Amino acid sequence: MGKNATNPGANELAKNNTATDTPKVAEAKPATDTPKVAKAKPAYITFLAALIAEGKYTQKELKAKGWEKFPEVAKSTIETVLVDSKNPKYNRFPKLVVKSDKGLLAFAK
Repeated sequence: MGKNATNPGANELAKNNTATDTPKVAEAKPATDTPKVAKAKPAYITFLAALIAEGKYTQKELKAKGWEKFPEVAKSTIETVLVDSKNPKYNRFPKLVVKSDKGLLAFAK
């Protein structure tokens, strides 16, 4: 038995692997000169932003208005957008949203 007795297929692989076999490298994509276009915000984001700017609605009221105006959008989506609006990492509005002592949501000043 040879030195690859425990792995008989290793000899077969060694025979097929020659110095000319090189790993294939993905070709680089050509650079484009066109700037990236920002996506338009969904209509429910614009709608909620206008209500938040007024500063006279609680989160519960904003959810209800969002669900009423956009029944095709999942309720969880509207809830998540409102919760995330208070976190700078996930906020989808132009400014961070803060909650007043009365529970009203408004944009941070």
